[in-house]
Amino acid sequence: MNGQKNKVVIVQNTVRQYRARFYVDLHRRLAQDGIDLRVVYSDPNPWEAAKRDCVDVNGNVGIKVRARWLVGDHLVYQQAWRHVQDARLVIVEHASRYLLTHALLASRVMSSRKVAIFGHGIHNTGTRVGKFLRQRMLRLPDWWFAYTARTMRFLLAQGVPADIVTDVQNAIDTDSLARAAGRIEAGEITALRGALGIATDARVGLFCGSLYSHKHLPMLIASAALIRARLPEFHLVIVGDGPDRSLVEKAAASHSWIHYVGPRFNDARAPYFRLADLLLNPGLVGLGILDAFAVGLPVITADIPIHCPEIEYLEDGHNGIVTPDDPVLYAEAVVRTLGERDLLGRLREGASRSGRRYTLGNMVENFAGGVKACLEHKRSLTHA
Repeated sequence: MNGQKNKVVIVQNTVRQYRARFYVDLHRRLAQDGIDLRVVYSDPNPWEAAKRDCVDVNGNVGIKVRARWLVGDHLVYQQAWRHVQDARLVIVEHASRYLLTHALLASRVMSSRKVAIFGHGIHNTGTRVGKFLRQRMLRLPDWWFAYTARTMRFLLAQGVPADIVTDVQNAIDTDSLARAAGRIEAGEITALRGALGIATDARVGLFCGSLYSHKHLPMLIASAALIRARLPEFHLVIVGDGPDRSLVEKAAASHSWIHYVGPRFNDARAPYFRLADLLLNPGLVGLGILDAFAVGLPVITADIPIHCPEIEYLEDGHNGIVTPDDPVLYAEAVVRTLGERDLLGRLREGASRSGRRYTLGNMVENFAGGVKACLEHKRSLTHA
């Protein structure tokens, strides 16, 4: 970059706890190449705040701005224009409700400022209008930061040129969780089992994530009851928070073998991952799959259309299992896996291998490479 400071801005609605480390590490990595990264974000709306996983970013990296939610929280305008005006590149989310994103994409034909999108590409959820707008956005940006190879393949099939797409291998900071889990001694797990009322020889399924409709919590609880009927020593531990918290609390109050422990972040999650035999999530699977793999925990989910691109990381029969979207068949898969020691061992080994492959460090390098390539790429408006 010839030593020149190039300002790059990432605009996000909020900063989720799992993403904060990425921004800090990416800022440090890009600074080595003379690129000045800033992350502009806002406080969450009440629905997002209920998940209790939004954080602030280091002042050297993050800039918090006010956001105005409109039309019953269906649209949002962030007061960020002055922070992006002098940027050479602005990276936005692939979402239809952000008015600033539409303004930036519309203005790129009249400005030298480049606009990139970071996201899933695939749009399986949301309103019909939202899906239409996200489809229309696919070929508008100067660059795409695709979550996974699956996202990249989707974009290419939609006519997005291959030379403006970076597969970042979307990841999170799992190193600290793996280290924390490795430091836990057997006595601590025994004590945790005792505190929860779980016998030392009981099998444990863990759910860890946001508690909302896409996670299919009713199916999780229904399947758990079927598993318990077949395996009387089975227990389900649920970690997380969100709009459907009351549903989980009710289940835990009704069944002594369902344990809701509330939200846990960072190293505080480690004992529950060490306690568990499997991660159970019949609903939407996203980045949380990497937490499980980091500690060698196989993931069992259902075949549903709303999974995030990270579902690509799950190799059925190698590091987890994908079942039909049916509570009976889901429960049968869990019972079989817990009952076959060799199968469970193979899945654990596969999960550990995947945990070493998909890392935050690799994502930072991939993303930084994409930023540099975008800044150096000769701009063209023809693909729009």
